[in-house]
Amino acid sequence: MSHIIHSDTLRYLLEIGMKALKGDSNDAEHDALYLIVEMLETVQAQPKGQSKRKNGKRL
Repeated sequence: MSHIIHSDTLRYLLEIGMKALKGDSNDAEHDALYLIVEMLETVQAQPKGQSKRKNGKRL
């Protein structure tokens, strides 16, 4: 099952991951990686291919 992840979401996740790699403590890394997993689970739970449309026209 594939899902769409928008580029702004990917940029945000990359930013969090980079902060985790630069973190001075394990707590910072753990928190950042937990947030990434949580966001990916949220994306996975969303219906695939849903776009905002009204009467067949894109909003």
